[in-house]
Amino acid sequence: MNDPGNDRLFCWQQIERNDPMFRVTHAFSHPDFADRVLAVNAFLSATGEICAMVSDPGVAARKLTWWRDELNGGAGSGRPHPITAELKRSGAYGLLGRDSLVRHFEQAALRIDPSPLHSLDELLVRCQQIGQAALEMECAVCGVDPARETWLSAAAIRRGMVQLAIEDLRRKDAWWAPLQLLAREGVSRDEINSGENARAERRLMMGILQDKRFGLTHSNRDISDANYRARRLICNDYLLIKKLRNKKFNSRVERENLLSKTSPLDVLTCWRVARRLNPSR
Repeated sequence: MNDPGNDRLFCWQQIERNDPMFRVTHAFSHPDFADRVLAVNAFLSATGEICAMVSDPGVAARKLTWWRDELNGGAGSGRPHPITAELKRSGAYGLLGRDSLVRHFEQAALRIDPSPLHSLDELLVRCQQIGQAALEMECAVCGVDPARETWLSAAAIRRGMVQLAIEDLRRKDAWWAPLQLLAREGVSRDEINSGENARAERRLMMGILQDKRFGLTHSNRDISDANYRARRLICNDYLLIKKLRNKKFNSRVERENLLSKTSPLDVLTCWRVARRLNPSR
C-alpha cells in the first residue's frame, strides 16, 4: 500500500477507536469533501483521545503541545504524522481556521487537568466551546458558513456533551458534573466516579439533559433550507440527539453501550435526515 493509502487507513483506525458512529455519518458526506472530513475528524479524534486517556497530566500536556507544534508547521524532522499528511493531501490543512485551532487546543488543555464546574450554565458554556471549534473546522473544509446555519449553535452543545461523556467513560472521571447538581442530589463526585450511587447518577444526568438548551425536548426542526454540504454534520447531530434522548443514556453503563456501537437504526436515522435536505443548496 502506498503512503497515502496508509495515511488514510491510519485516519480511519484513529477515528473508529473513539467514534464508531463516524463510519455511518461519513457515508453521507458530500463526495467532493469526504477526504477532508475524514482527515479533520482523525485530528479531532487524536487530540480528544489524549484528553480521554489522561493518567499523567504532564505527559498528556506534552502530547497536546506536540500536536499544536505539528499543526503549526511540523513537530520534528522527516515525514509528517499520517494525520497531518492526510490533512495536507486532501487540502484540509490550508482551510483550517487558526482561531478555531487555537480555541480547540485551549479547550483540550483545560480538560487535561480540569477545574470543577459549579453550575449547569458553566457546563453548557463548556460544551458549546468544545463543540463549536470542532464544527467550525469541519465547516471550513466543506465550504459552509457557520453563521448562516442557525442550528449549529445547539449542535455544538450536544457535540461537546458527547465528547465529555466519551472522555468520562475512558477516564472514569465525571469532573464536569456541576457542583450545583451534585449538591442537589446529595452525592459526591467520588461516588459518581466509582458508580456507587447509580440512582443519583441517573438523576444528575436527567437534570442535565432535560435542560431545554440542549434542544432534546422539542420535535425535530425543519432543516430543508440547510446547506447540503453540511449533510454529514446534520446527520451526525440528529444521531447525537437520538443517543442523548435515549433514557438509557442516564446510566454510565448504557452510555458506554450507546456510544460504542452503531445499529441499522442509526443508518436509517441518517438516511431519513439526508432525504430532507435540499441538494440545490
